[in-house]
Amino acid sequence: MNIILKKELLRIINERDDFDSILSKHITYPQISEELINLANERFIENTPDGFKLTEKGSGFMNSKTDFEKFEELKEYKTEIKIRVDEFYLPKYIKGVIKELKN
Repeated sequence: MNIILKKELLRIINERDDFDSILSKHITYPQISEELINLANERFIENTPDGFKLTEKGSGFMNSKTDFEKFEELKEYKTEIKIRVDEFYLPKYIKGVIKELKN
């Protein structure tokens, strides 16, 4: 959610829009102000006499396509199953034992 909130705030600052779209998602004013401080500290926005303005770093982050962090594989939990084709067992269909799904 943090990355999505950052991108939404950067979009609002870039388009000089109001915060109604964020407030309707139950984001509070303290959360918005905290995120604005974080954006300024990370140099995504800068405070000018006309208000906040996006930096090159901020516009690049806003336009990036990666919204979520990539998951790493946990190799200690990875299992490898080796089953041959002749080891599969499929029971015969017996009418009345297995009920068919009807739409």
